[in-house]
Amino acid sequence: MRKPTASKPTFLQKWRDELPGVAASLTTAFVLFLVSLSFAPVRNWLFGEEARAYPIFCTADPVVARDGRRIIEFYIVNRSLEDYSAEALQGLLDQTLRGSGTSASAAITLPFRGGEGRIERAYADAEFNRGKGEILVRAEPGAVHIGLRQIDGAAILRVFIVLADMPDVGPIPRDAKVAVPFEFHDIQENCYTRQ
Repeated sequence: MRKPTASKPTFLQKWRDELPGVAASLTTAFVLFLVSLSFAPVRNWLFGEEARAYPIFCTADPVVARDGRRIIEFYIVNRSLEDYSAEALQGLLDQTLRGSGTSASAAITLPFRGGEGRIERAYADAEFNRGKGEILVRAEPGAVHIGLRQIDGAAILRVFIVLADMPDVGPIPRDAKVAVPFEFHDIQENCYTRQ
């Protein structure tokens, strides 16, 4: 009697088997990049003098949750080694903008520009942010407001924004900024609200 032979794995099966290693490599690369930001020569090379005038920058990444809802991971990064309170950030912002004829708030407002969908809720990632700073998050139908109460030097804080009733677009690459339905491009290099 002949023994059954195992079928040869397909390309997709092989790729699926490699995904944990790929994810680990990408995570390691991201962590190494963030660590490199703590060194002045790297920061000076990546960010111009104007961008360093205000120490806070932001970025956002779209994620599709297991239940299909779209989540925006919004990151607030202190590119300096100094700790800042809300008052200190506002003072630094006022000093940076002095003479420009513009005013701004260190609090962050993210206007929702999505023609479809709605903001279901927004909240600070308490576990991720523990020991690095404190933020207050408030969502309303047309915007998410983030009050940065305190941020430690070289710290990264995270806010989750959960969206509902969004069109199904399938998998979204984390760096697909076009899938982030908020006006946040103006605040990526200097993260504050223009008034």
